Amino acid sequence: MSQGDSNPAAIPHAAEDIQGDDRWMSQHNRFVLDCKDKEPDVLFVGDSMVQLMQQYEIWRELFSPLHALNFGIGGDTTRHVLWRLKNGELENIKPKVIVVWVGTNNHENTAEEVAGGIEAIVQLINTRQPQAKIIVLGKAAASKYSFSEIMRLEQGSVNWSIGTYPDDTPATTRPAILQLFTGKMSRITMKEKSRWTEEILH
Repeated sequence: MSQGDSNPAAIPHAAEDIQGDDRWMSQHNRFVLDCKDKEPDVLFVGDSMVQLMQQYEIWRELFSPLHALNFGIGGDTTRHVLWRLKNGELENIKPKVIVVWVGTNNHENTAEEVAGGIEAIVQLINTRQPQAKIIVLGKAAASKYSFSEIMRLEQGSVNWSIGTYPDDTPATTRPAILQLFTGKMSRITMKEKSRWTEEILH
């Protein structure tokens, strides 16, 4: 699915400094320093959906006690996350679980390309953090962002694609695929909390 170098969503690329304030690279450098200073059991990586999790109850209840690291940057695509992970954000740490939530900002890519970009991230994590269980969160419902119904169907294709692995794929390298946060993050249901507890904390 990742299609190698032919898939633009699977080619690592640093985000452009459009605002001219070097904010993206500064965030990345801070994450790299966190890897040197902290010992997380859980690492979250992705875009603003990951970044904003720290503002909600679920983070304080479930992940703060685990000294979880949040490596979310708003606006990131699969390409940006790949670049960050290849350039220090997987070094000097040995998390038990790595959660990946990205793809919403890949507006210029097809569903197949986005799925391939996510697979490339999973493969990189498997190589550099073989001890970690990987959990990939499915792309959020498009209605939440007022996207068109076509985009909703496109996101459904991404979720289906990243959940499809060949039968001969070793179980230890298959990510768990979860579709969570179907509503607003401030309204996490008890059922969703239970799924987090089951998939991550156990």
